[in-house]
Amino acid sequence: MSKRRSSSLKVINICGPIAVGKTTMCNRLMQFLQGYVFVDRAYFENVLKPVGVPLAELVADDMIYVMVRRLMEAERPILVQEADTNRLYDVFSSSKNCEEYDFHSFFLTCSVEEAIKRDRRRGDNTPEDIIRETHRSTEFYVRDIDIDTETHNVGVTQGLILQLTDLM
Repeated sequence: MSKRRSSSLKVINICGPIAVGKTTMCNRLMQFLQGYVFVDRAYFENVLKPVGVPLAELVADDMIYVMVRRLMEAERPILVQEADTNRLYDVFSSSKNCEEYDFHSFFLTCSVEEAIKRDRRRGDNTPEDIIRETHRSTEFYVRDIDIDTETHNVGVTQGLILQLTDLM
């Protein structure tokens, strides 16, 4: 949802459970979104894995919110992957220049069975119980716009996001 209509500065969040197409969509969007800074929680978590997974997850979560706040202060458009929508919105709305930005969050979904197939195709081989649990427990928030990536291919999903963010 937009805080303000047709601002050139945007914070766009792509979130959802495992293997729904978040990384694919962010990669596609970054080909189109000139000047955007991409902030990816999973990237930071992977870099920090040597400190241990629980600490890596905590630090990665904190890093994305600090980065978003600083990038907003620098008046940069931002694409975020895997942020908690409510926490990201709190950071967004408490920023000094939030009136200059639009905020959009997209919750990507697909069936658990499709997520398992996608996970296997990309070679991750995440245990099925973990995929099922993340699909059960990942929260959809009222600010999120739900897009089913099983019924909408990558091109259609990208088009919907660009249209709903007034970028197309």
